[in-house]
Amino acid sequence: TLSGDETRARKAAEAAWRTARISGDRPLEAAAALLYAGEPELNIVGDEPGTLMLAATLDIDGLTGSERVRVMARLGSALSYSEHERAVTLALGSLELARRNGDRSALAYAIRCRLRGWFNPDQVDERIAMAEELTTIGRNLGDGVTESWGLRWQTITNFDSGDVDGIERSCRGLAALAE
Repeated sequence: TLSGDETRARKAAEAAWRTARISGDRPLEAAAALLYAGEPELNIVGDEPGTLMLAATLDIDGLTGSERVRVMARLGSALSYSEHERAVTLALGSLELARRNGDRSALAYAIRCRLRGWFNPDQVDERIAMAEELTTIGRNLGDGVTESWGLRWQTITNFDSGDVDGIERSCRGLAALAE
């Protein structure tokens, strides 16, 4: 979906998903569902593509722990505005599974998905801590995209709480990363 031709990319991802589902290729099925759904932060609220694919994929056996984490997390993100309670359950389950499995990349993805649909004003400290964890994971993995999402979520959450110093700190971090 980052190809610039979203319609064509989604058609290809859907075809791959259907083929994988029929053939029983669970890793390909999970990858195709995630590709079809797109990046969690880049979808428009109320237009969550791939929700049915993600749910169908999550409902099968044969996914590795990391695949299950990603599909569960992305489904939670997709449902965060329409089925909030279910979304929270999926998000927390994906975080727990990722931590148990020790896959830092899958954990980072689960954190990104959780932060996207988590706007409880009384949980700002928890959200900041999770955004900081995402930043650290990205830095430790040498993954600038993940690190930048952590810094972006820090900025957003600091904005929510009115922490001007925190906003400036995370913006400086983004600028340094861009350099």
